[in-house]
Amino acid sequence: MSHKLSAALGTIPAGGTLDLAIQKLSAGLPRDAGLRLADLLRRVVVGRPPSAALCAESGSVRPSVYAACEGAFVRSCELDLVYVDAHGATSQRRIQPHGLLIQAPLWYLLAWDPSRQGGRMFRLDRIQTARALESRAFEPLDPRALFAEIGRFGLELC
Repeated sequence: MSHKLSAALGTIPAGGTLDLAIQKLSAGLPRDAGLRLADLLRRVVVGRPPSAALCAESGSVRPSVYAACEGAFVRSCELDLVYVDAHGATSQRRIQPHGLLIQAPLWYLLAWDPSRQGGRMFRLDRIQTARALESRAFEPLDPRALFAEIGRFGLELC
């Protein structure tokens, strides 16, 4: 998976590839921490770049939203958020973020929405507020199992 992420994101500022950085990081971790990192990386889907039109209408991700989403994803806990969809409708949701879809420069949460009993994708730049709910943990699933579209529409780089 890291080679896909590296291909999508390019080189890191130090001049190396993301693959090399991940390998060095993993090698220096205790075994349990290395396994947790590998599990997190398996839940990251690297997709094909989005269209120019989609990039043009996207915005930036609020730092507080990014921090809350990252925390909920890493710790496998539910996330309360306020989301504005593509049509401008605002909704409040409590979701389980099982994965991330990276279509650089866009990032999406691949989540289970218990209130709608289904998988939903939430573009990070459309999230207005987010709060990780540490006391509401869940068992993370492979996001590819929740979203058949990943394979059906060829979203994931091979």
